[in-house]
Formats: sequence, structure tokens, C-alpha cells
Amino acid sequence: MYQKKVSILVLFYNHEKFVKDCLDSIYEQTYKDYEVLIRDDASTDNTRNEIENYYKNKSKHNVDFDFGDENLGIVKSYNILLSKAKGDYIFGLAGDDMYCPNRISRAMEIFNQYKCSLVANDAKIINENKEILSDSFYYKSKREYFKTIDLGDILNNNLIIFNNLNFRKAIGFLFGGFGIAYKKDILQDIGYALPDYLKNEDSFIPFIALLKGKIIFTKETLQKYRMHNNNFYFGKKIDNKIMVNSLNENYNAKIEYLKNYALENQYYNKKRRKMIKVIEKQIFINNLTLNENWTFLSRLKIIKKLLSNSYGGRLIFKYLWFCLTHKNTNK
Repeated sequence: MYQKKVSILVLFYNHEKFVKDCLDSIYEQTYKDYEVLIRDDASTDNTRNEIENYYKNKSKHNVDFDFGDENLGIVKSYNILLSKAKGDYIFGLAGDDMYCPNRISRAMEIFNQYKCSLVANDAKIINENKEILSDSFYYKSKREYFKTIDLGDILNNNLIIFNNLNFRKAIGFLFGGFGIAYKKDILQDIGYALPDYLKNEDSFIPFIALLKGKIIFTKETLQKYRMHNNNFYFGKKIDNKIMVNSLNENYNAKIEYLKNYALENQYYNKKRRKMIKVIEKQIFINNLTLNENWTFLSRLKIIKKLLSNSYGGRLIFKYLWFCLTHKNTNK
């Protein structure tokens, strides 16, 4: 039997229109052994009242509420709920998204069968009115950001496994945070709390899970991801500086983990130093791309710096490509 306690972490922020859809989708689950941990991150709309009204005539058994007075952001809010979680497995849910009825039961079947550390799933993309915009989040995404699934090995028509992934590819490994579930004990080393300077959880947690064991991705659409004007990635154009800084924060968290914690996976343990060096190089080149106003002479100085130290080689080609594709705007 795979009937283990599950903790569902639900984060709301200005989701007043979606509260009922979100919470209904939890209580329609075919898997019943779960607790629900809810945080409203100091919404400025009517989200808190909507949550309280929802539970007026519903049992609050195995439900915990945290109504924040201060907006803390995704990861700090996530850590508050994570600290309260009593389940063996952690599932997340954004307040504007929805589970399909078999979301938890199917993930638990996969955990039980393949003894993996994390299960990720695909999702349908819907709009504010629950109209389907896409049948797949991953396979129809135009963003390179979500091409992780191409790195794994096919198990069958629906399942892809990631195990002892090449260390260079493992560094940038990520899944959309909306569609991951994982064994809580993979975070034991770090005290069951993510580094609170991170903007999101969708890169760091899969990275840790990969170092700890196998990851299974299922092509089954077990959720509905809602796309609207307030989405972090899809609702607005993300400033390049914000995106690069977010990537670098995730890279720094990975370096910190590689330096300070034991790696059970022998392959990654042997590659630890190389992984750190590759990540440091990536941070270096990311920082070079932050300023698009350099003069031609300034860019030549950067190339000279690349040639004169251990950051050369492939990074020179990356930087030259950046120079070719980013027009100098410094008149």
C-alpha cells in the first residue's frame, strides 16, 4: 500500500477569484490521507475573506491557516508552511491553480512503484474563466526554460526517468514548481527550509531531489495551471536583470549545498568540485549579460579578462554570441 500522509502547501496572494476552484480541487481528490496548510501572503484584495467564507460550513480538521500581515514572497511563505508539515510527502498548490481528482493518487502510485525522490507532472493551461488554452504546459511551451524533460530517459509512453543525469545538465535542472511532489526527507539536511533569498522553488528542490535519488516525470496532465495577468512568468514581461539575478540566486544556493552537505549519490559526489566550478562560470557569464550599454572597447576588455583566467574557453564563445545578439545602446 502507498497510503502515506501527504501535506498540501497552498499559497495565496491576491487570488480572491480563484479560492473556491483551488480548494474544491483538493477536496475532490481520490486520495484522502492528507493535511491542508494554507497561507495568504498579505493579499491586498478579498482573498482572506474568501478563504474564511469557504470554511464556514466545512470541517477544519487537518487544516492549518496562516494569514500573513506582511507580504513575504513565495519562498519565505513556503518555508512557513513547510515548517508545519507533518506528511511524508510534500505537494504544492498555488492559489490560482487546480488539481485534477487523481493528482495525488497518481503521484503516490509512482512514488511507490519507482522509489523516487520527486515526481513531476504536466498540466493543462487555463485562463481566468477555466477555458483551456493548451493541453500541455511543457510540450507546447516556447520557453527553453522548460525543456528539462528532454534530458531524461523514456520508461514508457507516459513516464520519463532522470537518474545520474550528466553533472553539467544537472546544474540547470528544474521543473515548474506547480507540478512537483517530493519526499519530505530530501530536505532534512537543510532543516526542512529553502534558502529564503530564493524567488521560487522550481529549480532548487528538483536539484536536491536529483542529488538524492531518481526523479520521475509523467506526461499525464494532473493539474490545471492558470495563466492570467498576475502570473510571475506568463502574466508580464520579466525584466532581464530580475531574471538573471533570480537564476544566480538559485545557482548560489546550489553551490552552498554542494559545499556543505554530503551527497549520497556517488556519481555526483565525485563530480562535486567540477559542478561548483561550472556553476561559478555560469554566474560569471550571467553577470556579463546584465549590462547591455557597454561600448565596444568595454566588451574587448571583458574578452581579454576571459582569455587571461580559467573562465575562458567555452565562455568566450558564449560572450561573443551575447555581443552579436545584443546591440550596443551606448551612443
